[in-house]
Amino acid sequence: MTDIRTLRYSSSDTILRPLPGGTSLAYDSGGQSCIKVEVDAPGADAAAGSVQALIHLTSESPGDPDSDPGYTALTLDAGSRYSGPVPRPAAGYTCIALPQWVNNLAVTVYVKRNDAWDTPSRTEFKHVCEEMMVDVPGTACPWFAFADEDLVGPTGEPVGQHLPPRVRIPDGAAGVEIRAAGSWRHAPNPAGTSGPEGKGDAPRPMTVDWYSHPAYRSDKIDFPKGNDAPARNTLMALLQPADGTTETDMFPVGAGPVTLTAAELAGSRGIFFGLWDGSQWNAGISNGGNVTVTLKWSV
Repeated sequence: MTDIRTLRYSSSDTILRPLPGGTSLAYDSGGQSCIKVEVDAPGADAAAGSVQALIHLTSESPGDPDSDPGYTALTLDAGSRYSGPVPRPAAGYTCIALPQWVNNLAVTVYVKRNDAWDTPSRTEFKHVCEEMMVDVPGTACPWFAFADEDLVGPTGEPVGQHLPPRVRIPDGAAGVEIRAAGSWRHAPNPAGTSGPEGKGDAPRPMTVDWYSHPAYRSDKIDFPKGNDAPARNTLMALLQPADGTTETDMFPVGAGPVTLTAAELAGSRGIFFGLWDGSQWNAGISNGGNVTVTLKWSV
């Protein structure tokens, strides 16, 4: 793996994971919630305990292995690669799902060479809980997932105000279970209101040329998997390809649960969510309300 860390101190050590500016999934080690840390530490002393790591809040001073009992010794895997489960803070931090938010945890690593601790390496990263939640407004149009924000939709929607929210797929995710709850609408009256499972009226086909158009980079969005005519107000999901293209699938989630496997997530870096409607997602004119989507990741 290439060195993509952000070092806060000068050192010859490379903190490989957690990825700075990215995400990491926690896992249990002996019943304790931990985060896997990998370090490339060439020239470390051969004695056990020569590579020590601590997960802490970015605002905290990490101390050092001689004075802080919270450090964990990493194990030599092969060559100069060390790794191990390092406990995360028990409290006092927030699991952050949105990519634009600030880093909330840091890992500091000490390496002993010639029987002395080197200047520590530190990198900050975003930690994503196994379970995350995202609010999806009734104005979220899945057709605009790849559109430029300064455009206007076919029925006058300012694209920047009708973008479908996106959740980043965490590194190492082996699958996800998606559920949703709440109430939203596609009309300004109670008759257009339902939950994320959609209304029981006539389904709306996906052949909406106004929205499936190159102007919005949506012409390569395929029909929903297993259902090419979802009911109105159905919660839809759209995978974001990792290679930057817009050739992808849209599929119904409803209230869920819907499970995606590692194979289905492969090649994608995010999931967009939006309300299914025939046309006109305009806020204040037709669409409104909100549903909350819960994603439970497996490692």
